[in-house]
Amino acid sequence: LSFSLLLSGCGFGWLYMRIGDSNRIKGMKILAYDKTQKRFRRARSHYKSALQYYEDSILYDELGNPEVYFKAGETCLLLNPPKLNDAAGRFKQGLEAMRKVFDKKGLTSADKIETTSSGIQYVIVRDKVYAQLHAGLGLVHYLKGIAERDESRFGKAVEYLEIADQAEPPHRKSDAGFIDQVMDWIDLTELVTPTPTPIIMAQVLNYRGKLALKKGMKSLAFSYFSQAEENLKRVKRRFPKDTRLLAEYTRLYYLRKEFDKCTQYLDEIIKTKVYADKVNYMMLKGEILNHTGKHDEAISIFTDIIDINPNSTR
Repeated sequence: LSFSLLLSGCGFGWLYMRIGDSNRIKGMKILAYDKTQKRFRRARSHYKSALQYYEDSILYDELGNPEVYFKAGETCLLLNPPKLNDAAGRFKQGLEAMRKVFDKKGLTSADKIETTSSGIQYVIVRDKVYAQLHAGLGLVHYLKGIAERDESRFGKAVEYLEIADQAEPPHRKSDAGFIDQVMDWIDLTELVTPTPTPIIMAQVLNYRGKLALKKGMKSLAFSYFSQAEENLKRVKRRFPKDTRLLAEYTRLYYLRKEFDKCTQYLDEIIKTKVYADKVNYMMLKGEILNHTGKHDEAISIFTDIIDINPNSTR
């Protein structure tokens, strides 16, 4: 079997997408494991390569693969600073590609179309990529809301995330195959699995709660925090050790000033996180200990940070 036949069998679009995946994952691993100051530049180089391969995948894919649009958009969000408009554009293109597929399948009749209060139209369907694309748009609106200080975007983010939540296919334990087990064993799951929609929803709700607290609206703030906690509980049943989940629990309990619970989750994160993120979480734990009067424990944490990173100026 010749190499050219092999390529034609899997398709250039599919091949370029997989090379893009490799570059994206390598960039994420560099940020997680590299201790040098060059790690951000090196990671960015791989993210740019990933984006180029995703562009090539779109160019060569004759069938139209909505998943590659999601991956391109997700990679735009990994850049520093994130390219929010480019990401939104890719997510929307992916939804347009899916809409064409749904049209052919007869899934876009009037009785299968819903409209949100702000006018977002969506198809009532269970599809993983369809859910991911909407979650991506929700994340973009959330980040734009922060960047532009436009709180109206948070409502739009919630609507997109609710659509994503509805579209997410139900998970069954039997769905986790051998590949999933291998990825979990070699600690790749979080690098290749998009952030679960309920975690993104909790991020939005926690941030809205934080803003409400600043305005003195304590009751509204704690309502947001309660909703955030309910979303996190859903993820915890399936991914109890996911550090993205643990990090959001940490943020929730920090905002609610439940510092004992906050430090418990910080300890879990610090056990599992590698160099790049560990120092930040250790700093937060030290600040909490100092704030709660546990000065000796705080000094011990700060000393450990200096041992890990002697060049730290924080």
